[in-house]
Amino acid sequence: MTLTVLAAVGVVCGLVLMRLASRWLAEKLGLLPWLGILIGGLALFLLGLDLYGRWSRWALFRWADRDGWSTLAVHRDWPWATTEPGVTAPVVLCALSKTVDGLPVTVGEVTWAPGRMLDVAGAAKGHGFFAVLRLPRRYTRLGVHRKLNPHRLQPGQDEFARSFWTICTDAELAVSHIGPDIKAAHVAGNLPDWMLVNDELYVVARGAGPLKPSVATDLTRQVCRIADLLRLTRD
Repeated sequence: MTLTVLAAVGVVCGLVLMRLASRWLAEKLGLLPWLGILIGGLALFLLGLDLYGRWSRWALFRWADRDGWSTLAVHRDWPWATTEPGVTAPVVLCALSKTVDGLPVTVGEVTWAPGRMLDVAGAAKGHGFFAVLRLPRRYTRLGVHRKLNPHRLQPGQDEFARSFWTICTDAELAVSHIGPDIKAAHVAGNLPDWMLVNDELYVVARGAGPLKPSVATDLTRQVCRIADLLRLTRD
């Protein structure tokens, strides 16, 4: 709580001082005093952001410890990893692991360069959060990704096919697992994009700031629901 207050005070004071360091004040005080106020305001603002980040991380790990999560090493093979030479892989900033309904779930914070989360987060670079569910068996690549600019509904086409890409290397697997229930949930906007790679199902959500307990809980619920709708946990 103390760090939260200090962070808020730092950010507010920094913004106030930077606001005071206006052109009018520069003319009244002179260049050097004006620069001093501007630099001081910027320093307080950055200090406030740093304290907020530290407090958020502390709150996350405190919640994780109480809820049965354990810290996981970020240097492992992730389902979105690339072997292309010279290509920067997404960077995992923190990761937590827990067994949910008998299956291991990992949640965490990740940042990526352009094109490195193409299947689930689009082509642009970004920052966000993820959940990975480890499954009892391996599958060929399968996923669902919302289209950025869907065309008008064509004759014989349903809303799911109009609005979403189905990514697969085995059409039979897609037909057998992507059924009416998961299609309806996607069309209703209740599920994020997802990918299945070998024995790991994962989702990624864009977002700013550190990972929060509420985000970790929501992503865990979503990835488990997707696995259930795909009937992957019952194979």
